[in-house]
This record gives sequence, structure tokens and C-alpha cells, in this order.
Amino acid sequence: MQTSLRPRWRPGRLRTLQAVVGIGISAVLLWLALRGLDLGRTWLALKGANFWYLVPAVLIYFLGVAIRGLRWQRLLLPIERIPARQAIALLIVSYTVNNVVPARMGDVMRVFMLARETGIRKSASLATVVLERLLDVLAILAIIVACTVFLSWPSPLLTALRIAAVMAIVATGLLILIATHRSRRSRQGLARGRTIGRALALTVLLGVLLGTVFTEVGQWIPNSLLWPLAGASTMFLVAVFGTAVVARDYLISLPLRLSLLLPGRIGIRFVGMMRSFVGGLQSLRSPLRLVELIVLSLASWIVEGITYYVVARSMGMDESVLIFLLTMGVINIFSAIPSSPGYIGPFEFAGKLVLTQFGIAAEMAVAYLLLMHALLLLPVIVLGGVLAWRRRGRWWPTQIQDMSQASVGQASS
Repeated sequence: MQTSLRPRWRPGRLRTLQAVVGIGISAVLLWLALRGLDLGRTWLALKGANFWYLVPAVLIYFLGVAIRGLRWQRLLLPIERIPARQAIALLIVSYTVNNVVPARMGDVMRVFMLARETGIRKSASLATVVLERLLDVLAILAIIVACTVFLSWPSPLLTALRIAAVMAIVATGLLILIATHRSRRSRQGLARGRTIGRALALTVLLGVLLGTVFTEVGQWIPNSLLWPLAGASTMFLVAVFGTAVVARDYLISLPLRLSLLLPGRIGIRFVGMMRSFVGGLQSLRSPLRLVELIVLSLASWIVEGITYYVVARSMGMDESVLIFLLTMGVINIFSAIPSSPGYIGPFEFAGKLVLTQFGIAAEMAVAYLLLMHALLLLPVIVLGGVLAWRRRGRWWPTQIQDMSQASVGQASS
């Protein structure tokens, strides 16, 4: 009797499980968003929209997409210079795949498409995609926190958002410190002073953010716990500073240490992939380019928030633009939840959660969100499909042509 050594969970089964779980979560959140609604009133609110507003809304939305494509092109500059038009086209195609395929496969497909068109190593371009997502999270959190400063918003949620901002800034700060590492020979003198200065700036910024968190939660914390929490926060800041200065070399050498535990060829390949991945983070070495990337990230999401506002105006809503910027931010945070393609469910649930807090009727809010969601999905799917069809010769057919040429060559020989 032979024992099968094949893994119980195959990649195909895992993807199927992810898709089933995502669809289930979408169904639950969509049910929560629609529960208790008068669907007749929702339909009337949707019919009453001035659809001429959707034309400038679509144009504004694609302006934001173009800014993100330009940002990706700037991220790729240290690896290889590609045209901004090419970066924007690949980004739109990846958005299309995300809207029709589960598990954000569009981001993975973008890496493979770029490698197919330009020869850039997948691990290097994957690093730029990861950095993109990190910049997006930081920009969205910054917009959310800025909006909550000027809007009446429940304090517990504001506190949770600021804590999330602290964690994101910690991750970004450590990533920047690691990515700006050059060599062991640059540890002395000016380079060492710059490392300490960056670590100190990161620690001070975290201290300010933690202070704002304590200001928010102080009314709910007993006085007997304030000093222990303050001591724990101080230890946390010291640990962050120590990690940024002392343990940085260990973090940089961690991939090499892990490779020693792997078999020969696999270990060498792993080191090569990690070097390419770190190479994809080279944009962070230039302070001016880092500022440029942050500005582009903020600009792209502010432009998308304006799209939300224009669609709201089409339905006669005259609330502050900050409300719709906040709605956009919270929706995009919720989109990280596993869900069906197109983020159906989390989009409507998160949007209704925010809009109803500001006195907008649930039926009007859901009608607006359905229209907004359709505007974000359909134009991208159509344009992305056209771009994918026009570029198809750069991807799969070339493999068939190569195979046919190889077979002809073998026959003639």
C-alpha cells in the first residue's frame, strides 16, 4: 500500500476556498447594508439622479488613476525607465482583473505583464507594487484623520484610525530605514548620523501621535492605568528607536540568514529574489523622490474623493466634500477585507456606515453607493478590457509563435 505524499491543500483548492469565503463575506455585508431598507424609496432616489454629472465624474476618476500610473512609473525609475502611458495602461488592466477575479489577482498579473513586456524581474516589480499599497494606506489614513479633525465623528472610531496610522507609520519608517541602507562601510561618520537622525525623527513623530491617542482615550481610562500605559508607550518608543538604529543591519541580513537554512540552489535563488525585491525599493533612498511619491499618493486619493463628491451632487446631496472624502477613505480601508470581485458588500456596508452618521437617509445613502460603485467598476472594466485585447500580442500569443517556430526549425533540420 503506497502512501500519497501530495499536499492536502493544493493552490487551486486554496484559491477556491478564498473565493468561497470572499463571496460569503460579501453576501453577509451586502445583506447588512440592505437590511431594513425601503427598496422603493431607494429606487426612486436612484432614478432621480442627474446622470450628466457622471461624465465629469468618470473623467475625474481616470485622472486619479493616471496619477497612480505616473506614481508607479516613478517607483520603477531606479529599475528601468518605462513610458508613463505603459504604466497607466498596465495599471488599468490590473484594476480590471481585480474587478472580475477574486483575491486581487490583478496586482499579480500586473507584475507578470510588466516582466513579459520589459524583462524587469518579477521580484523587483513586486516590491514596487507592495510599496504602492503601503503609500495608499498612508495617504488614505492621512485623509481620514484630516477629515475627522473638522467633522463631528465618534471618538472611539477616530482613536482606532489614529492607532492604525501609528502602526502604518512605524512600518513605513522601518521600511525606509532598511531601503536606504547602502553598505557596512557607510555605517560610520555622516551616514551613521543620518541613520540616527531618521530614527529620532520617526520616534518623535510616533510620540506625538501616541500623545493624540492618549488625549482621545483619556476620558475612558482610569487614572490608575494612565502611568503604566505611559511607561509602556515610552518603552515602545525606545524599542522603535533601538530597532531603527541598532537592529537595522540584522534586519537587512535576515534574508541571507534564512537562505542558509534552504538547500543550495533554492537558497541562492531566494537571495537573488530578495536582492531584486530590495532593488525595487530604491525609490525610497532619495528624500526628494519620497516626497514626490507621497504627494502623488495624496493627490490621487483626493481626486478620487472629488469623484465621490461629484456623484453625490448628481443626487442632490449638498453635504460637505469632507464627508465624501471620509466615505472614500473608510470604503477603501474596508476593501482590504476578503470579498467577492469588485468589493461588492464591503463597499456598500462601509459607505452606509459613514453616510448615515451624518444624517443622510439610509435609502439615499445606498442609492448613492450603488451608483458610485457602478461608476468605479464599469468604465474601468470596459477600458481595461480594450487595453488588454490590444496588448494581447505582447503576452500569450508570442509563446505560441515561439513554439511553432521552434517546431519548424526542428523539422527542417
